[in-house]
Amino acid sequence: MHLIAGRGGGSGDGILLREPVLRYAGPLSSSGHGGTRREGPVWKCGDDSRWTYSDGSLILGAGIDAAPDHFPAGSSILRVTATSLEPVSVGLCAFAFEVRSLTPPYFADRRLRWGRLRGTAHVNDFGPCAVRWNPSGGTAMELRMVRGTVSSRLTWKRRRLEIAFTLDSAALHPRWQFSAGANISTAAHSWEAGETMTLSFLFSGADGVEAAPPIAGRFPDGAEAGFALTDHCDFDSNDRLHVFLEGDERHNGWLGRGLRMTKGVFTLTSAVPDRTPVPTLADSRYRELIQALRRDGSEIAPHALSEVGTVSPPVFREAVRQFSSKWSPATWIDHGNTIGYCYTMGGAADPAYDLLGVLRSNGFTALWSYHDIPVHGSATLNLLDAPHSAMGAMGRRSASHARRGEVLVAMHYLRSMLERGLRGRWGRVVMVVIPALRGYGMKVARTRKIAPGELMQTLRQVRTRARQALGAPGPELREPYTRRELAECGAVVYPERGVPLHQASESEQLLFATIEGVHTRDIYTPDALDRLLSERGLHVGHCYLLNRLPYIAGVFERGTEPGRLTDAWTEFIASLDRSVASRRLWNPTAGDLSAWMRDMQAISVIPGKRGRVDLHHPGSGPVRGFTLLLARTVPPASVRWGDAAAAGWRYWRDWLAVWGDLPAASHTVVQWEDPIP
Repeated sequence: MHLIAGRGGGSGDGILLREPVLRYAGPLSSSGHGGTRREGPVWKCGDDSRWTYSDGSLILGAGIDAAPDHFPAGSSILRVTATSLEPVSVGLCAFAFEVRSLTPPYFADRRLRWGRLRGTAHVNDFGPCAVRWNPSGGTAMELRMVRGTVSSRLTWKRRRLEIAFTLDSAALHPRWQFSAGANISTAAHSWEAGETMTLSFLFSGADGVEAAPPIAGRFPDGAEAGFALTDHCDFDSNDRLHVFLEGDERHNGWLGRGLRMTKGVFTLTSAVPDRTPVPTLADSRYRELIQALRRDGSEIAPHALSEVGTVSPPVFREAVRQFSSKWSPATWIDHGNTIGYCYTMGGAADPAYDLLGVLRSNGFTALWSYHDIPVHGSATLNLLDAPHSAMGAMGRRSASHARRGEVLVAMHYLRSMLERGLRGRWGRVVMVVIPALRGYGMKVARTRKIAPGELMQTLRQVRTRARQALGAPGPELREPYTRRELAECGAVVYPERGVPLHQASESEQLLFATIEGVHTRDIYTPDALDRLLSERGLHVGHCYLLNRLPYIAGVFERGTEPGRLTDAWTEFIASLDRSVASRRLWNPTAGDLSAWMRDMQAISVIPGKRGRVDLHHPGSGPVRGFTLLLARTVPPASVRWGDAAAAGWRYWRDWLAVWGDLPAASHTVVQWEDPIP
């Protein structure tokens, strides 16, 4: 393979380098403004067909070399490097090239299906990068990442295959700060001068375009999908937690099924004005229930430290130390937007608290800091293949609740729809108007009485608050990405320092994204779980499972004390139980999920001669149950994982899944009989 640079359509069997996409989220030091900037002829040819592209802020280099000896014979390695020439805040840096493809290429899509590329497709940051095409009617070609995975866009038109790989994007690592009095996105990574990122791709011959190559599965032990829950403790009570864990008379509790979750708890008591505070670990009954959940296999994580109020740095450090020594969590969950030591309130940047340092020294590796993807759980459970909008699904849910007389639930859906659809000042209006109207509606529901004078007073208050919100100074909500980019990248886990996951080191703390799961009765259903399995997706829920607010469709029947679980939740928990027991569904804690995804990004899957794959794992710890997907025609008994048989295998609809362990710092050869002539 050889490299050609330019803007034209190109010809021949070479790799045509396209003009990359560079977008900046902050000011550029030499031009004084953000956005996209280009400066004259930017492609330059170096020795040995090496090219560089520069716009004055970033320089991209591309070069192709013969692959090392342990790679397939005749294969080549394409390396793409981006280096900053000055401090810049990168919103999007994507490298694009195209090759000739006489027939439609085949690729592995977001749902791990091997099939023909039609038009344009996006592969998210946790999907395999593997595509095959026919450049000249002879030998087919295959492209795959050498190590890890990467977000990409593939397009086939006019017998040309164009591939754009994302080296960096703000949508790959969304982050928020509330400390400035507004929701400020800090997702755009600030590159220092001289900072570099590199992607490496393997070009090799293939057995045919339609023949599926071996690729890595997403989850351990041949699981097709993943389901994780984080449950926040803002509405906990001892009675409801007991019913949730042990079940009612129908034996529908969480415990004893082999299910896992990450359960947030408060460890310090605090005085809450105007209502009874929720229980903390200082409550002996609550502590006993939480201990039972931990013994059952779940992770117990701090939801900050207290329900309200900031503590001093010495109290914070000692409380985290004691919590960690007792419960050994890997996950920290932020709480509230007034607690100074939380990540979203600047705790990581405050040397008095040194949130990240304290968490690191106490064994925390994962952190949730207020990022739900902008798609409601009523539309999908799948973080990896979410639609660009959930307005239709939310509207249908709102109408359904309204027809059943559940007006408050319908209004909450309406608020969520407006909140997701509006930004800036109008978004602030929604945040003050809808809660005020909902508060009046809750009072009417309790008293079953409409007072005209009180209604008029409420409307006047709403008008005043709306005017204040419209005229309020302060920063607007700025997002250095589009909603479409968020959906296409599908980022779930990413390093705290704001780089793509494939750049993470073993020591870095990871942030993770979630899907809001407030209306649990609506979104957690057997049908939704079946769709998640069919999509081979991943769900990470941001839940309040013990919530009893009248405008929430929760897991408890209304009017029952201490609480009877709904039929819908009972059916769902039975379906979840069956799916996890069958091992089709992986059910990790948030800490285990983050660790797995970090390990996956470091492993190289290198195809050798027919019927062989080399697995290179550079990490300092073993990886258990790493999954390979092979053609269904492969005899399972023929698979050799190193010097032994594979640890297990399972037929999927279109793959043979086999799995085994990878020792630390290891090179493992997997071989099988290939019956294809």
